[in-house]
Amino acid sequence: MTKKPLEGYRILELGESMTAAVCGQLLSDFGAAVLKIEQSTEIILERSHYAAQNRGKASIVLDFNHNEDMLTFQTLVKSCDVLITDVPNLAQRTGFTQQVLQSWNPKLIYSLISGYGADGPYANRTSSDQTIQAESGIMSITGEEGAEPTLSGGPIAAYLGGAMGCIGTLMALIGELKTGQGRFVDVSTMDTVLFGLESQFSIYLKNGVVPEPIGNNYHLSAPVGVFPCKDGELTISVATDTQWHAFAEVLGHIEWIEDPRFITVQNRIAHYPEINEEVRKAFSIHTRDELIALLQSRHCVYGCLNNFRDVVAHPQVKHRQTFVKASYSDGDSYIVPSPPIRLNDFEYVSEYHVPELRQSSK
Repeated sequence: MTKKPLEGYRILELGESMTAAVCGQLLSDFGAAVLKIEQSTEIILERSHYAAQNRGKASIVLDFNHNEDMLTFQTLVKSCDVLITDVPNLAQRTGFTQQVLQSWNPKLIYSLISGYGADGPYANRTSSDQTIQAESGIMSITGEEGAEPTLSGGPIAAYLGGAMGCIGTLMALIGELKTGQGRFVDVSTMDTVLFGLESQFSIYLKNGVVPEPIGNNYHLSAPVGVFPCKDGELTISVATDTQWHAFAEVLGHIEWIEDPRFITVQNRIAHYPEINEEVRKAFSIHTRDELIALLQSRHCVYGCLNNFRDVVAHPQVKHRQTFVKASYSDGDSYIVPSPPIRLNDFEYVSEYHVPELRQSSK
């Protein structure tokens, strides 16, 4: 069996939200030994949710109000490669500043993945996925046209922050291999969301126009969205003139290409209500399978609008074995998403263990 790329690395995960858990999970999936430090024996997460975020890790409960546990933590820091945390005011609460931690272990990578970053007026402010979505502006452009700002259906800020924290941690580990010195990694979940909103922010930063919710349409191209057909619906995305020509031709509407309202990307964006109506009419005479065959023949960008039942049964999801089993020692098990990264020589794991929530250091 090929050795996992992160085997031999020891990671401490001291978190209170999803971001540290996601970062630790990715590192664990690829071989790092991740010890999750719980600060309470109280079960906060539902067991299935906990299993999804912590499969493959070990756990320990430490109470930093007890000297014995403080000494245990110091011993763990001295022997680990990385400390991951998402607690913005950890230093103030415990005295574990970057300087203190790296005095215990000069090679330590200290990764803080917080809502707003390690410095600035919001540095010590606690946050959640929802508050970051609100503060970052992503809620202000999500939702139906003219409606109230809308929260994303999934915790995208927390997961993006965790993934970016993992990238930063790996960069620091590579640096430590070259220099032998530890490093402080500072990842802001808000910064991460803003990084992902580049295309939308480019509109405002260029011309001062504040984007607003436009439903399933898109500020930078058209037609985009969900359109009904005879027996269902499809979502499409037409971004370039080349894609537009292929889309119009395959649907038998060559006249769209020369229509002055639709002749350029900018024209199509300006006239998206009209173009959407034309697409609705064209789709209405076809079944979904007929449209899929037509669109696929010209490599148009389309997709089916799936619910969770459809996704679990999706042929691509089943082929890639995207869901795995996570089991507790008492036999309780749950189906959870697998690692999203695949390496060519990496052996697929179909079942993971989950650390017991009440495991104690005593």
